Amino acid sequence: MAVLSSKVAAHYGAFQGPSLRLRKNPVPFWNRLSRIQPVRAAQPTSLATGVTAPTAPVASKVTANETQDMKTKPAGQTSTPPAPAPEPLQQPSSYVWERNWAPVAPLASLDPSRPNPVMLLGQSLVVWRHAELGRWVMQSDVCPHRLAPLSEGRLDAAGNRLTCAYHGWEFNEGGQCTRVPQLMADPRAAATAYASARNCVKTFPTLEHDGLLFVWLDDSAEGRAAAQLARKPRLHDDNAPTTIDWFMNELPSDYTFWLEQAMDPSHASFLHQGLVNFSSTTAVPVAGNPVEDVNLMKGFRWQHGAYEKSLTGLKAIREFQPPFTVAVWYNQANSTLTRYWTLVVPVRPGVARVFFRAGFGKLAPEGRADDGVEPNVKRSAATASTLASNSQDSATDLSGPLRGPNHRGRKSGVSGRLASGVARIFNWLPHWVYVGQLLADQDLTMMCRQEVLMDRNGLTYRDYVLNSMADAGVAAMNTWFKQAEYPHSLWGESRGPQSGATYGSWPALDLSLDDLLSRQDRHVRHCVTCQKGMKFVTAMCAALTAAAGLAAVVAAMLAVLMVVNPNGAAAVGGWGPFGGAVTAALGLGAAAVNGWAFREERFVSGASQWRRIGGFAYMGKKGK
Repeated sequence: MAVLSSKVAAHYGAFQGPSLRLRKNPVPFWNRLSRIQPVRAAQPTSLATGVTAPTAPVASKVTANETQDMKTKPAGQTSTPPAPAPEPLQQPSSYVWERNWAPVAPLASLDPSRPNPVMLLGQSLVVWRHAELGRWVMQSDVCPHRLAPLSEGRLDAAGNRLTCAYHGWEFNEGGQCTRVPQLMADPRAAATAYASARNCVKTFPTLEHDGLLFVWLDDSAEGRAAAQLARKPRLHDDNAPTTIDWFMNELPSDYTFWLEQAMDPSHASFLHQGLVNFSSTTAVPVAGNPVEDVNLMKGFRWQHGAYEKSLTGLKAIREFQPPFTVAVWYNQANSTLTRYWTLVVPVRPGVARVFFRAGFGKLAPEGRADDGVEPNVKRSAATASTLASNSQDSATDLSGPLRGPNHRGRKSGVSGRLASGVARIFNWLPHWVYVGQLLADQDLTMMCRQEVLMDRNGLTYRDYVLNSMADAGVAAMNTWFKQAEYPHSLWGESRGPQSGATYGSWPALDLSLDDLLSRQDRHVRHCVTCQKGMKFVTAMCAALTAAAGLAAVVAAMLAVLMVVNPNGAAAVGGWGPFGGAVTAALGLGAAAVNGWAFREERFVSGASQWRRIGGFAYMGKKGK
């Protein structure tokens, strides 16, 4: 079980080294990101309104210097592209980040008994569960009275109102103020206050789908109309039953690095060498097809082959579904189908929420990916027609490539039933039992070092040397970032919030290794399942420690009796009781030590484990 979780975790992220002290960066984080932007062309404006006219998203090809030479090389060989050509002028992006279903958290990680704070796309939010309606509510995390955070408040006795802890103002699921304690003696004044829009809290549409809570952060009338017609995210495949269900971390590395990582399979053999079955000695050059088209609205897909000898015959598809999702199909030579989903949503500059899910089964996908366009372009009068054209199959949950009309999607015999059985076992267990984070530590540590190095030296993705087919996904990903004009299209001139509840003022200030590998900031503070798990494991460890101590005391008392009594061991019933007490003390003591170490690694920090194994030095142990 642990092996499986470690293997799955290899596709989850990218991480750091034995002693990390991140210095303040001479080149500010924002300045480096701002270099990513293309040159802006003149923007046409509407004579009627004076508002900048939206431009239609245009599918653009990955630059020839990144992929053209790849097409002429035999499969499995790398290629060297010509020198980069100057980037063409590009129409300004009209991408609306808020007009997407943004993942908030796995439903199992949210606490229904209290308000849950969260930051997404730079906005401070609070999510709470309405008891009577049985659904989650997402609102701005600020009380209009004295601008106190509502996430510090509580739910009323019935669980149907959110109460500010500062002065007791209450709000319903629509954001309307329903109670001001200081106006209870004046019904007319209270009614006026309740009817005032100034006293309301901004409320956003939410979606509970496939085990996740999503939020639509455009609360305008146009945005809400788009939310009604938008397709649900495609996050499930009946042919590959979910085995490792949603696991979410909030991590100190920018959104861009995580999406690059999700498009970079070849790193696993080297970054994770020595873990599971990864080794640089078994790595093979990645063969595949270049990414032909990168589209602002539809994303792109990349087909490639094996990156490890053990995966010979692999047919893989990596599909980017803008702006948060990377879906992966692994069709192996033994007809096994493996599905991975990685979701990455910006929290603030330098911090992202990363979600991971995996499923295993039979029956590989066929055909082409669905290419429906999401309603995500700024429109004025054209909005209604645009949404109508995109409303086809809006309620359909598309999980991947389309099949033929006679394709029923059945699983293959015993293997399909076995996969379903394994999935049920894993889904029954809380994820802290089987999800370790050592591979994620390696991912995060390496990417943070990369981010700091790039910041310090004023480097951007344009300084990458991408010269093989293995880099095609990363190149395509950065093409999409340019089309979306990230980061300006998201953070604007305000540059987004520069600090938050997690990781302090990173990336402007230092992060110690303990901060970087903190399980509390990364996961536990956001997951009620792990908060309960930590209490349970702590109680078990304390009980084991007490039992080991008690057994040691009994063993000591029996030893004293055997020494002072003339009959020796016979006085205590022979050597059996003494031996049993000693064995119990040692066994319980070992269990307690392992239990405390497990608690530390799962719920507190990975720094001790990292130092114990030597960080990246562990990579060399199985690489020879």
